Amino acid sequence: METLPEIIKFLKKDFLAITDKSNYIHKYLTFYYDTPDYKFFHLHRQGKYNRIKIRIREYQTLMCNSFIECKRKIKGKKTKKYRVKITNQDKDVLNQNFIKKNLARHNLTKDNLKNTLQIGYSRIFLLAKDFSKRLSLDFNLKARNEKNEKINIMPKHVILEIKAKTVPKKIITYLKREHKIRQSGFSKYCIGLCLLNKELKSNKWKQVLKYHYA
Repeated sequence: METLPEIIKFLKKDFLAITDKSNYIHKYLTFYYDTPDYKFFHLHRQGKYNRIKIRIREYQTLMCNSFIECKRKIKGKKTKKYRVKITNQDKDVLNQNFIKKNLARHNLTKDNLKNTLQIGYSRIFLLAKDFSKRLSLDFNLKARNEKNEKINIMPKHVILEIKAKTVPKKIITYLKREHKIRQSGFSKYCIGLCLLNKELKSNKWKQVLKYHYA
């Protein structure tokens, strides 16, 4: 967090901030669904292809809308995301064809799922001036599990994610040279689960957890 103003100053040369009525910080709330034995978590931990992530995401400031979403990681490190807008009146939000189709790939139905984790956070969203890439800065991450246990995820840090086909070397070089920041794997859902469910295997994220929570 201490380096964020300096990093934003660097990014301003090539990026524009997406605002909502002059508000640069947007609020998100995400509800994740998984099986009781955390099948989707384990597929991610094991690095399996064709894994999915099912969630409801509330855009609380930018669009003031909610969506049911399914992210699918396929071979070649490509990610596809499907989503449908929902309202508070929708009684069965998981009853969507794209949800059923992706669950069927894992021999599951919506009845096999439960809400396993809730994560709220703040985001600064940037768009490249040439429209070639997007970048998000997420912070103030707060997780809560089904037992209503809560934890702040890395409260002194910001998660910077570059959304592009190729990671810009200019940004990576700057972060590494000026701030000693290196790329690493990160998952809000998986990290949140590991912190609130100590019995889950967390070897994939052991460096992150060791550095921040040892």
